[in-house]
Amino acid sequence: MQISCQLKILFVLKPLAPSKPQVTSYTEKTVTLSWSQSSALAHKPIIRYSILVSQLDDENIRVISTKSNSTTAIVSGLQPYTRYAFSVRAENAAGHSNFGPEVIFRTLGEAPTTAPIIVSITNGSDGCVNVEWRAPPISNGQIVGYRIMVHKIGNGAMREWYLKGNRQSLCSLAYFSEFMLSIEADNGFGYSPTVTQRFTTDQKSPEGPPEMIQIRPLKADAVMVSWHEPLIPNGIITTYMIYYREVKSQRPYTTVRLLVKPDEPSKSFSYNVTKLKPFTTYKFLLSGATDKGEGPKSSAMQITTDHAIPSIPQIMNISYECDKDVTVKWIPLSSPISFYRVLVYLSGKPAAYNTTEQRVMDLSGLLPNLKYSVQISAVLKSVFDNNTFLENVNEPIVGEPITVERFDKYFEEMSANDNELFIQQFEQIETAVASEIEEINEELELNKLKNRYLNIGAVESTRIRLHSESASDYINANYIDSCDARNQYIATQAPLPHTFTDFWAMINQEKSNIIVVITNMVERGRRKCDQYWPTSPRVPSHYGGYQVTLDTEMPNANFVHRIFHLKTSNCILPERTIHQVHFTSWPDHGVPDTVFPLLSFMNYVAEIQATGPIVVHCSAGVGRSGSFILIDSMRRHLLQCDRINIQAHLKHIRNQRAKLVQTVGYHRVNEFLIGNWPYACKDLWSSLWEHNCQTMLLIGSELEVGDYFSHYLELNGSSEKNDNDGIRVEQKEENKFCLYNNEDELCVKLIRVKPSALEIDFWGEMERIQEEVLQYHNCQMMLLEPSNTAIAYVLCALQSAACQLEQERYIDVLPYISTYRFIQCGCWKSQTNLEYIYDKLTQLVILQHRC
Repeated sequence: MQISCQLKILFVLKPLAPSKPQVTSYTEKTVTLSWSQSSALAHKPIIRYSILVSQLDDENIRVISTKSNSTTAIVSGLQPYTRYAFSVRAENAAGHSNFGPEVIFRTLGEAPTTAPIIVSITNGSDGCVNVEWRAPPISNGQIVGYRIMVHKIGNGAMREWYLKGNRQSLCSLAYFSEFMLSIEADNGFGYSPTVTQRFTTDQKSPEGPPEMIQIRPLKADAVMVSWHEPLIPNGIITTYMIYYREVKSQRPYTTVRLLVKPDEPSKSFSYNVTKLKPFTTYKFLLSGATDKGEGPKSSAMQITTDHAIPSIPQIMNISYECDKDVTVKWIPLSSPISFYRVLVYLSGKPAAYNTTEQRVMDLSGLLPNLKYSVQISAVLKSVFDNNTFLENVNEPIVGEPITVERFDKYFEEMSANDNELFIQQFEQIETAVASEIEEINEELELNKLKNRYLNIGAVESTRIRLHSESASDYINANYIDSCDARNQYIATQAPLPHTFTDFWAMINQEKSNIIVVITNMVERGRRKCDQYWPTSPRVPSHYGGYQVTLDTEMPNANFVHRIFHLKTSNCILPERTIHQVHFTSWPDHGVPDTVFPLLSFMNYVAEIQATGPIVVHCSAGVGRSGSFILIDSMRRHLLQCDRINIQAHLKHIRNQRAKLVQTVGYHRVNEFLIGNWPYACKDLWSSLWEHNCQTMLLIGSELEVGDYFSHYLELNGSSEKNDNDGIRVEQKEENKFCLYNNEDELCVKLIRVKPSALEIDFWGEMERIQEEVLQYHNCQMMLLEPSNTAIAYVLCALQSAACQLEQERYIDVLPYISTYRFIQCGCWKSQTNLEYIYDKLTQLVILQHRC
């Protein structure tokens, strides 16, 4: 029996790959895909699909599985504006197919999510700012442009640019203004967040001249100019320029440069222009300047100065008759006046008063047998105010003229009780001058920088004004009158390194050929004067446009005479000879020990023919300079007159330069060391060390000084440290000692001088001593004379006089004799000491004539 049956066998095969997917919709971060699936019965059922997502830019791959067998799926988590490849595979119970063909698609872009980065903002050409930036770190696509916005802070004004590059010059911006810069990146799908940064544009010269300019006359030689900052300053105004000249003049404008303090809060300014001519019309222009340059000048403004105060009329005659009134006649003034004022005084008090336009007046009602005084002044009405009258007021005379015959007694009276009256007189002058002296113009910071000392500047009314094109005409120097002439001297400070050019410009401008220096370069360890002249002969030094060459230098015991040749860059002007006479024996804040060196110095200076004012400076240009000027002025005055008024002239010149004759000591006006120790001792070594002496002259016979050092060396030991303020003494050779103090060393040479050798050939022995000294050094020398006679002082005086004869071709021994007596009372034991000095000097002069 045959049995048959049918079996259905189901074969399940891996599915075929789906078709190429189609993008049916998309956003910036999602894509919707659809595909078709061809399959036979053996491929079914399809369980799910897998989608291969490949990011083409960075090869990032991932596989996404669907939850069903739907042929549509949404792919999320994509990057905006990014190219992707999508392919699909099918999966059934037998496995999965290969991935089918892929579709490539770029997602929709979105605006950048981060802001651009500003690299730099710099001021560029005129009115422009250079800006550079980088693209946003996350740009979400290609940046196609940038939106630049500049907003001016304060007024709301804004400008906008659309640019494609990464750098740009933004121009036509307001100068010296604060702006806010904003930059946004555009990738075609929107703008990024904004990056912002503040910046300030560069300065420029002012847009216009100063505003609200007013010019008001003050007096005959001065006007006040006031103004306000320019309407559009384009920066910080650092300088204002005032230009002025006479209306009728064709000369260039005089320029006043005024520096503005950096922290100056005010926008309104004023300045008094002085040294103008009376009753003269001037033209004024003003401008302002920033660090970038000067702005335009204002329109010209004219102003006429007031009349000058009339001079005092000169009385011709006063006549009277017994039965008539007194008649006064005077010489009329050539300048315009409104009327004359006549005052009659009785015992210093006004007794009568009258005015007239005539040149004569009868004075009636005067009582007989009384002494009257008459004063006549000219009065002129002001140009600008009918109620203001200009009248010359005499400066009251202080002090009294002292005749030559009375001067010794006057000095004795003033010096009594520790100079009590001198002190009172000086205090009176200081009080009077303090209330009268003009303010020193220190408004300009540049002026202060040119002063050596903060409290000593130049008085405005008498200061030297440099005729240069520099930023300032200021130099710390003032004209000073002598008793007999105006502007006879110039008192100034020791120039600072940055004012050397100004100093030589003043010498050239004022045609001065004599410079008097009364200070040392360094005093008490402090710099008092900087060297403004060349040191090497025939080697020129240049100071700005001036060339200075040292021709000769002639040293003296108390001063040095240097001769310079001064040339300017202007070849038209001839070379000039300048004499600098440098007095080195006047101590700082003190007075010379004796008057002879100073008087000798003044006589020496007077022998030089001056071509202009004599320029005098110490360190500050007030103390020693004032003393020299006062004394020299009095000395010259006494050559023509037999009386002087020191107090009146000092008050006058103190009004011309503040603090002239600085202390009452000025108002009143070391080459060798001598030791008389019987034997070498601690004080000897200390003195040698302190004064850096490198030579000792031991004066005496072998019997007198043969064992001068042996007792000390035996007692202290030649190499042991003793108690000489830490100084250790060693005898290296018979005539050589070395002094040690820590790491410092001083070697001293001993020269023995026998009195008998001086008696045999004095000048031969002195020449031997001088040769030994110069072979070893050329500094201070210690003379040891244990017998305490006058021989050491005699040797010093004769050596100094011999040097003077060699250098100056004449001898004046009196200053040395007087100075030694002042330093050491009793140094001259008898008249024979002085006779000995004159005798030896006579021999020296004879010896030189023979040579």
